[in-house]
Amino acid sequence: MAQLRNQNRLMSIKIYRIQKTFRKSFEMFFLHIKKFAEKYGNIMMFLP
Repeated sequence: MAQLRNQNRLMSIKIYRIQKTFRKSFEMFFLHIKKFAEKYGNIMMFLP
């Protein structure tokens, strides 16, 4: 029983790390889009 709980904690730590790195890369990607859109204003029409 204790082993299972430990495994769950390890999994959630892994998921948390993946989410953190994914969020960071997504923010970078979004910043790129924003900079690009500022250069070429019409691109904003394609963004939601």
